[in-house]
This record gives sequence, structure tokens and C-alpha cells, in this order.
Amino acid sequence: MRPFTRLPLFVLLAGVGLLAAGCGKKEPGTATIAVPVVKVARLQPADNDGWTTSGTVHAQIESPLAFRVPGQVVKRAVSAGERVKAGQLLITLDTQDLHEQLASAQAQLSSARAEAENAVAERERTRQLVEQKFVSTQAFDKARTAAEAALQRVAAAEAQLHQARNASGYANLTAPAAGVLLEMMAEPGQVVGAGQAVAVLAQDGPREVEVFVPQERRTSLSKQARVAAGGSQPMLNATLSELAGSADPVTRTWRARYRLQGNSVPDLGSIVRLEFHQPGAAKTAQGATQGTIYRVPVGALSERGEGPRLWVVANGKVTPQPVEVLRLDTEDAYVSSTLQPGTTVVALGTHLLTAGQAVRANER
Repeated sequence: MRPFTRLPLFVLLAGVGLLAAGCGKKEPGTATIAVPVVKVARLQPADNDGWTTSGTVHAQIESPLAFRVPGQVVKRAVSAGERVKAGQLLITLDTQDLHEQLASAQAQLSSARAEAENAVAERERTRQLVEQKFVSTQAFDKARTAAEAALQRVAAAEAQLHQARNASGYANLTAPAAGVLLEMMAEPGQVVGAGQAVAVLAQDGPREVEVFVPQERRTSLSKQARVAAGGSQPMLNATLSELAGSADPVTRTWRARYRLQGNSVPDLGSIVRLEFHQPGAAKTAQGATQGTIYRVPVGALSERGEGPRLWVVANGKVTPQPVEVLRLDTEDAYVSSTLQPGTTVVALGTHLLTAGQAVRANER
């Protein structure tokens, strides 16, 4: 075998240098810049501040019923939940005290009439004596005054008798109109006072939904609403009929009532859902249209000291467009913009973008 020939050291170093130079060489034009991928969304018109709440169905007129006189309940003719007709007997009071009051009023009237007859006769006798100059004119004036007072007492006694007769009829509480008894708060043997509510009558007629709205909703509360009763029942239209003049002192909410339209209305006391929808266009104070209302993810908004903006993706590049923020929710923002529906905007990471930057859209 031929002995191994040792190469000089400088020859080996030169070869390693050439190899390193060959490996690190880049061809011109082969350098690349990474294009970021951004999550995007397409603008779709949304309701302006659309929202829902729950309410309870009530009769338009719910009358608390009470007796005009105090007394003890001796009979209850109906129960809660029953349908009653106008004039139907509901509750009866003990009439013994009322009859005694009537007898007392009759006796007082008889007494007043007797006294009046005597006073009138005395006045006439005094008149004759004055004409014959047996008594002074002052005596006649006294007799005349006494007669007039006695006649006034007769009138007062007659009024009291009339009231006593009316009170005898007030012992029977009847339904003022046809409807459904929601509550009955009187039982036989119970003593009730005049004006104390003993029943609640939901009169036949229009039905309304009672809701309670917060302060921020009250000023822009819609006049129209859609009512969903649940199940297979169709949705009903409802119109605002009443809005409380002050807030509830405990909950600080405002009571509102919406009158239901249609024949197939939910039962009294039913819990229903009200949906409020307003036009999808923002209005100025003068009523001019500013733009279309869109609902976008909160992350799509960008604020860099120049007002809120959306970043529009077009031809692979992004451009900021100013918008007006109407309302913010937990996940969404309602904005007014002149952009066209279907426009692609960046949905997340707008704080990293610059105007004119190239991006790749990801709509997933």
C-alpha cells in the first residue's frame, strides 16, 4: 500500500473557506416578507338597539272592589278565577247595623218635623201679637229665626235618611262590569272597613303587557313591539299605551304598558317576551340619515386618538374607515357607517395594522 500523503494545513483551510462561501450564497430576488393573516367579517345591517324583555299580561282595567260602608262579611258568592257578569252579586255584609241606622234616621226626621211645625206655629202667633202691638218686633225676629233653624234641621234629617237608605243597599257588593275575578280577599266572618279592597276584577276588554324598563331605555323606548307568548302561538303586535311618570323607588325602573293587538291574546298573568326593533339607519337630531347600522365584533373597532374606525380589507390591503359608535355590548358594537353591506373588515387585532398594509383574509 502507498503511504498516506499528509496535505498542507493551508490547503485544508482554503477548502473549508470555499465550501462555507458556497453554502451561504443567496440568489438575487429570493428574499420574502411574511404577510400576516387576519380574521375578517362582512358587514351586515343590524337593528338599531334591538333588545328584548319579559312582561306580564294584564287587563286594561283592573278594578280593586270595596264596600262603601264597614261591616262583617256574611256571604261570599264567588271565588277567585271565576268569570262574572255585570251586576252579579259577589259579597254580602251583615245588614243589622245598617237597618238600625236607617231606623234612627227615620226617627230623627220625625222629631225634626215635629219641632219645625211647632216653631212655625210659634212664629205665626208672634206675628199676630206684633200686629196687635202686644210684643216687640224683637220677639218676632227670634221666633222667625227659630222656625227657619227648625226647617233646616228637617232638611238635614231628610238627607241623613237618604244616606241611610243608600247604605242599606251598599251591603251587597256587585260586579261593576263583566270580567274575571283575579283575587278575593274577604271571607265570611271577616270585618272589613269602608274602602278596603276585598276583590280585584279584571274587566273584559283590551289586554296589555306590563314591563319595567331601565332609565337608559326609557328615553328611546319604542312605540311598537312584538310579543311572543311561547309555544305555537303566533307573535302579536303591541303598541305603547302608558309610561309611568316616575321610577319605582326601589328598583329604579320605569313601568310601561303595551296594548296587545289581535284576538288570540295570552291568558291573564302569562309571562311573555317583548321584542323591540328600530329601523337600521341612524338619525341625526333633525332626522337626516347618517348611515347604516351594523353590528360588528368589539375587536373590530380601532381607536388611536382619531375617533373609532373599522379596517376595510380590499385588494389584499387594509384601509381605516371612520364610524360612529352607537352602543357597546359585551361582545358586539353597534356602529353607524356609510360603508356598503358586505364590506370585508378586520374583526380582530386592528391595533397591529397600518394603513396600506398587505394582509391575507381568514373568514373562518
